[in-house]
Amino acid sequence: MKDSARTAFVTGGTGFVGINLVKRLTSEGWSVTALHRPTSNLDHLRRFPVRLVAGDLTDTASLERAVPEGVDTVFHVAADLSFAAAGEEQQYRSNVLGTRHLLGIARRRGARCFVHTSTLGTYGGRPGIIDERSPQLGGTSPLHYSRSKWLAEEEVRRAASEGFNALILNPGGILGPYDSRTWGTFFFLVRDGLLPYAPDQGQMVWCHVDDVVGAQVAASTRGRRGENYILGGESAPLHVVAAEMAALLGIPNRTRPLPTALLADLARAQAAIAEHTGEPAIYTPDIVEVFSDTYVCRSDKAVGELGYRTHTLREMLTDCHRWLCDEGLLAR
Repeated sequence: MKDSARTAFVTGGTGFVGINLVKRLTSEGWSVTALHRPTSNLDHLRRFPVRLVAGDLTDTASLERAVPEGVDTVFHVAADLSFAAAGEEQQYRSNVLGTRHLLGIARRRGARCFVHTSTLGTYGGRPGIIDERSPQLGGTSPLHYSRSKWLAEEEVRRAASEGFNALILNPGGILGPYDSRTWGTFFFLVRDGLLPYAPDQGQMVWCHVDDVVGAQVAASTRGRRGENYILGGESAPLHVVAAEMAALLGIPNRTRPLPTALLADLARAQAAIAEHTGEPAIYTPDIVEVFSDTYVCRSDKAVGELGYRTHTLREMLTDCHRWLCDEGLLAR
């Protein structure tokens, strides 16, 4: 039976994960208010019965106007995902200060729960298996994105230590429908032969957006204050993911493993060229580092407490590919 009394405030509602979350919440009868930037494309979000509110994490006044009084759960999904060094100051304002401001406003508005979606990157890649007891290395990561997300988690932990019902989810790389701007873009790179190389070492953890969204919703009632929950799945290197994408596209796989040191040199050269041409580099030194790290994790805590489940990598990629085709972004 749908519970029409529950209310949610969602940041990042126009993003890949946010759209899937809004879809799930509205299908379960939640009353949802979604924050979006004034310039955001709302076409996908308008498919669902959601109240739209313009604002920005860096604009405290807009957040004050947007967050409803007494909302059941604030789902904080928005983040600046950039790996460009030129945007580090803006990324800090969005990811760290934005989280701090939103936490303060949520507390003043009497929100009952705050579910913060972070990243597995705050734990850092390493040999061995990562779980919630593993030390978080994100605070000293060379990647500003990981550092900013770790600092945002510190804001959540501080609020939780003061009694606010806030908790943290740490998903790996997320795949699935409604993704044409993050990992889904790799389908286009593979199709167009623009991903000839991938690191020959390292592997990422991949998870399905439906599983992440299910954990987000479950965390609103079953998550424990101040806790982290790792949301993992199948581990695979980028060149394997590219091969799976090529198979779904029905084309030969043209992505080959390249020694990481050589790929890092190539990335530095591409970054230098991009500075002069203004064209984005497919690889940057930071991106090579991300894909060269080794992530293998356990999600036992999320499975036991949030009912978290996982899909296979092929299922994740198939669902993403199917959606891209259905939207007319890829040919079948």
